[in-house]
Amino acid sequence: NLVSINEAQSIANNLNASTEKPINDAELRAYFNSLDTNGDGRVSFEEFRAAAAAGTL
Repeated sequence: NLVSINEAQSIANNLNASTEKPINDAELRAYFNSLDTNGDGRVSFEEFRAAAAAGTL
């Protein structure tokens, strides 16, 4: 299972509608890139799990 930056932006846009402090595109891209440790433009389940284990989610 992989998530692309476009999919992450779509999710963020949906979440932004219900939050007091929405995330902007630059913040989302920086966070996404920090999760995408192999630089392939997608976050795999393994990359997500590693971030969760490290407490960076």
